[in-house]
Amino acid sequence: MQVTNADRASLAISWNRPLRIVGSPVTGYIVEKRTAWTQVSKVSANELSCVADKLIEGTEYEFRITAVNEYGKGKALESDQTYMAKSPYSKFISRSQLVVS
Repeated sequence: MQVTNADRASLAISWNRPLRIVGSPVTGYIVEKRTAWTQVSKVSANELSCVADKLIEGTEYEFRITAVNEYGKGKALESDQTYMAKSPYSKFISRSQLVVS
């Protein structure tokens, strides 16, 4: 999963197809964000990206993508870090880089 093109209210998300498909072909993907898991987008199986918009500037988000087929949802791919909606002119600082004294 790649998250790019941050601005004050959106981030672009892209991903690869599942390595293993069980049962039937993928018919789509569900993209979610979390402070609490909320659906961002539902896209067709041909699309491997979307834009998460209506984000709150300065808020950290995690994302997950779930492949869907006629039998239901697969195991979700979750981001391994948080991402922040921010002005493209400001520097991103991850939670792990913050130092409080």
